[in-house]
Amino acid sequence: MGHYPNLLEEIKLDHRGLDELAKMINVTPGLLYAAAAGEEELTIKEFENLRNLLGYPRIGYLLSSKKALMNRRKGPHVAKLERLREEFCEIYKAYKGRSECAKWFIEKSYFCQQFIKLYNDFQSGESVTYARFRNAKRHIQMTILGIEIEKKEAEQRAPRGLSNDSA
Repeated sequence: MGHYPNLLEEIKLDHRGLDELAKMINVTPGLLYAAAAGEEELTIKEFENLRNLLGYPRIGYLLSSKKALMNRRKGPHVAKLERLREEFCEIYKAYKGRSECAKWFIEKSYFCQQFIKLYNDFQSGESVTYARFRNAKRHIQMTILGIEIEKKEAEQRAPRGLSNDSA
């Protein structure tokens, strides 16, 4: 058995927390932590349930003994972070357009500051774990989805009428 730093960090960064994730896969928090630390093992079903909850299908990443890091010198990593920055900018545009979902992300959630710190760390050459990137990506994409739902609901509420009617 080995230590699984990526699995441990994914659990640590998940918004549900260790206790909730453990409950969701029907193990104790102690067993889940010990499994991530490489001291115990999860059953295949428990691991598959955890993997699905974490939203990451690649087993090799989760069970690697090496911490996965984003590297500024690797083009694919730069491109991934740049795409995420563009998605963040979409949220900011929606915020300027008075989206409630974007307003919550920008003003009230810590995910906004988390992304800004991640981006600045990456740009300055500091180590950025892949788990941190995935966590930021998950929350940015969930916010964009919320903004899209918000737009559709607003369109559905708009009164139907003739093109020359004034509301």
